[in-house]
Amino acid sequence: MVLEMKGLSKQYGSIYALKDFTTTLTEGVYGILGPNGAGKSTLMNLLTDNVKRDKGEILYDGQDILKMGGEFRKLLGYMPQQQGLYDHFSARKFLFYMAALKGLSRKQARKEIEFLLELVGLNKEAHRKLGGFSGGMRQRVLLATALLGDPKILILDEPTAGLDPEERIRIRNFISEIAQNKIVLLATHVVSDIECIAAKVLLIKKGQLMKEATPYELIESIEGKVAEAVCTLEEIKSYQESYHIGNVSQRKEGLVLRLVGDDLPEAFRPVKGNIDMEDVYLYYLEGRA
Repeated sequence: MVLEMKGLSKQYGSIYALKDFTTTLTEGVYGILGPNGAGKSTLMNLLTDNVKRDKGEILYDGQDILKMGGEFRKLLGYMPQQQGLYDHFSARKFLFYMAALKGLSRKQARKEIEFLLELVGLNKEAHRKLGGFSGGMRQRVLLATALLGDPKILILDEPTAGLDPEERIRIRNFISEIAQNKIVLLATHVVSDIECIAAKVLLIKKGQLMKEATPYELIESIEGKVAEAVCTLEEIKSYQESYHIGNVSQRKEGLVLRLVGDDLPEAFRPVKGNIDMEDVYLYYLEGRA
């Protein structure tokens, strides 16, 4: 099972939403990380054929997905960023409706829906109307919908957007559980969503793939680029104008400022051993050309 993107481009006027994007994906979880407007949603829409590409190829096991048509769409599970649900439907009724649209038999749908409701922790709430669900519960319904038909490729566009920390962790754990024998693309700008579960991370900015590596390799690549020092509030404001500020924390010795960049002040001591993906995000995706 191989999904390839070769020279993939999408342009709106003079602006590239995606430019010469090339990568090869196999089974596992891939974090698509970038700021808002980086091209993550465009990539998802090209993969689902909701948007027509201008250039390039998308191949599944060597076949162009446009030529595969419905055969490829049967392999897809897609969880969109927007919560497009029918509020007067119950969770179970909505899943049966979506199963019918996907072409599942009533027997197969019944079996899968009960399993998925249990998986996402909504079996006891399945009779309730979706209009009364919290944001996190609605996201779990969308995740269950994406899993109908046991897709081989699962595309998740900002699955934890707007959720509180508890629901974000819950959704992230669900994704980790269901990732076996699938290609899972998780597009987000929330670093913590992918740090623990992604086998590889694709860093995207201004429609271009800047770097692709494991979280460990990305963290290793910025050793010596992160430093800390005790600062006053006035000094923090001054440094903010020239450097990427990773964090400001209260410690016994005072306010400790964390900076990320290539040329850091001599007064700052290099951080060793506790660099994380937040630092990676700042280094590669914030303010770099």
